[in-house]
Amino acid sequence: MPTDKPRVTFTMSEEMLKRVDDYKFDNRIKNQTQAIVKLIDRGLEVINEQNMPKTVSITSQTKRIPILGSIPAGIPLEAIEDIIDYEEIPLDWTRGGKEYFALQVRGNSMYPRYEEGDVIILRKQDEWESGKDCAVRVDGNEATFKRVKITDDGIILQAINPDYDSYAFSAKDMESVPVKLLGVVVELRRKI
Repeated sequence: MPTDKPRVTFTMSEEMLKRVDDYKFDNRIKNQTQAIVKLIDRGLEVINEQNMPKTVSITSQTKRIPILGSIPAGIPLEAIEDIIDYEEIPLDWTRGGKEYFALQVRGNSMYPRYEEGDVIILRKQDEWESGKDCAVRVDGNEATFKRVKITDDGIILQAINPDYDSYAFSAKDMESVPVKLLGVVVELRRKI
């Protein structure tokens, strides 16, 4: 349902987000805001012209999408599809029939980029994209959240956190197991 509530969205550049996440991981800092404050305290330049937010938009209409439970960022577990809350996205995202949903991250295999409790906004799609962070259904009723790497023979579902294993599926496995793409992450939302 569209709303007329104005919304301002800031998106940090990938380069800047990686710098903050690397600093956070290297210094065992749990909160992204704390990492930014510590970087400023140490005299490091956090924001400059090259790494300014690449998106600043003001949207007058939004659409509510459901947060369909949580998705494990770890070992594939049974998918939970209970609506636990709602998020708003810009109405113009839905042009052309595009559909979106949200999930809450559970686990830390995608740390430091994603943290326990983060909400990820995903675009529903069927086509795999290498290098994208995706929600994937494995074996019909289990879901996991991983970075997808397309290989000559299939895909690899990679954890960002080096403490976790990756999962490889051949094209044959993808049909027989089955392995199905649920959605691709388009936005990360973190409460601070």
